[in-house]
Amino acid sequence: MPQLDTIFISMIFPWTWFTLYLIMKKINTFLMTTGPKNKTHAAHNKQTPALPWT
Repeated sequence: MPQLDTIFISMIFPWTWFTLYLIMKKINTFLMTTGPKNKTHAAHNKQTPALPWT
């Protein structure tokens, strides 16, 4: 029945995006509360020396 397919698609499509949105919000909230696990990102933030020709 085509009407049933249309209703099904129109219900599943927003539900899927809403679920993905909630999962991403939960992941971002979790990352904000826990913070990074390793501190290696600070080691890569070295100052570059000034170039001699500038």
